[in-house]
Amino acid sequence: METLLLKTEQKKRKSLNYVLNVCLLISLLIFSFLNTITLMISLLLLTFLLTKKELGALIIIIFIMVRTIINPGVAIDISSVQTFKYLILLLSSFSIIYLSLQKKNNYNNFPIYSLTIFYVYIVISSLLISGFPIVSIFKITLFYIVFLAILIGIKTTSKEIDWKEKIFQVLFFLILISIPLIISPLGYLRNGVSFQGITNQPNMFGIIVAFYVAFNLVRSNNEKDLSYSKSAHSLIGLLLIYVTFSRTALITVLTCILIYYFLNFTKNYKSIILGFGLFFPIILIIGFTKKSQEIFINYIYKSNYDSILYSRSIQLKTLLDDFIESPLIGKGFGVPSVEGSNRSWNFGFEYIVEAGNIVFGLLAFSGILGLSLFIFLILRIIYISNNSLKLLPLLVVTFMLNMGEMMFFSPNNIGVLCYLSLAIYAYDT
Repeated sequence: METLLLKTEQKKRKSLNYVLNVCLLISLLIFSFLNTITLMISLLLLTFLLTKKELGALIIIIFIMVRTIINPGVAIDISSVQTFKYLILLLSSFSIIYLSLQKKNNYNNFPIYSLTIFYVYIVISSLLISGFPIVSIFKITLFYIVFLAILIGIKTTSKEIDWKEKIFQVLFFLILISIPLIISPLGYLRNGVSFQGITNQPNMFGIIVAFYVAFNLVRSNNEKDLSYSKSAHSLIGLLLIYVTFSRTALITVLTCILIYYFLNFTKNYKSIILGFGLFFPIILIIGFTKKSQEIFINYIYKSNYDSILYSRSIQLKTLLDDFIESPLIGKGFGVPSVEGSNRSWNFGFEYIVEAGNIVFGLLAFSGILGLSLFIFLILRIIYISNNSLKLLPLLVVTFMLNMGEMMFFSPNNIGVLCYLSLAIYAYDT
């Protein structure tokens, strides 16, 4: 009896500590909104979390990701302390890698070799052909370090922490504080039409909602609540994505929902019945109401009936031209392509290329060789997954979103969410 009481007391203390820690992090996040000084102080205070080892470092990385995507109408832009942000991000990532080396962990079942080979190839090709070699090397190095750190961190802590639930809670928090902005001009700050919520642009909010739905689908919540919880969250996600006008996010979420229900048909037929009960009427309305069809077609085509890819046509043409010019090794990773005589060894944060599609982007940046090495890396992650079917929505959401919003190689931004999803997909127990 005493042992049972002791365990209950310990559980209560643990829950209380968790709530207090969450409140402190939220307070720190809000404090960072005020001005550059409070932002710097917030990032400095975050470093104390490194005493919590891998867990603390992962929390810092997630905090920086969240702070980076906040609506500039709500908070000061984190780009005002860009260099400092990079330093904290690298410090946190290196601490995870250092702790792993200290423990001499044996990572036989780990994609470190395939990730390193991809990294080394990009570095060498950048030195040879990139228009801005130093910028290219910096970008791929930051990606390599942060991705590696997240893989190690999730693998190390996955037995103690339910990361599926924790990431879902972060995304749910962002959505919860976004909903009131539906009636505010701040929620449409970017273009006055598409809803961006608490994030810095509508497509970003669409990405957040898509990951929110995917993580909800793979959560290990109570079996009795499975049907109601997952279906309700999915429906909320679809409604929110609609007001962002993000086609990529909408198609991704619909695909994840269909995959989830298909995979769980034999396990929980009630979930399927409820799912169809919620979504089938929506499908009927769209399919058999003329006005609804017009709205749906306008949504998909963004009112430009000449081409569904009109908004991406210039990007795709540029990428295709670069690939045709150098199909084997590409024209340089993540930077504008220039002729050999115009190559610059300068460094700056302003050299940005929005590829829009991960396949076309990798072909243009690193050629057929680079894309092949990247595919090998992803296949390696799939191979080592403990629950490849159960967690399939995490894999689907990551790569479907990157087909329309290439963010995978943005470790200082929302790319972190891709790395967390793949790490959880690989190592969740």
